[in-house]
Amino acid sequence: MGNSAVLLVEDNDINRDMLARRLTRAGLTVITAADGISALEMMREHQPGVVLMDMTLPILDGWEATQKAKKDPVIAEIPIIALTAVNAIIGISAMTGSFFAFCVASQPSRIGNVISISTTPG
Repeated sequence: MGNSAVLLVEDNDINRDMLARRLTRAGLTVITAADGISALEMMREHQPGVVLMDMTLPILDGWEATQKAKKDPVIAEIPIIALTAVNAIIGISAMTGSFFAFCVASQPSRIGNVISISTTPG
């Protein structure tokens, strides 16, 4: 992987800004995208250490963007953590596996739990 930056993919401006500020305060470098197509482009260009991906995105949703990322040898190894306030249980079976970490953030304010996970060595 290219670096320790976090790619935050969120279409809601308010949520994206709040989450980016929290991640930055935690000492992380944050880059952002607002849709699935932009996320794939940013992954290829920046090679982030991890992607926090909203699942309900315009143009190309998070599920499809993740599937495309995992088929692209240039970005397939980048871990993707799903962030969603939607009950996404139905889609989990299609996305589980060693390439996909799933985290349901029912409230964006609980991103601290993800920060703790993503910054823990090991």
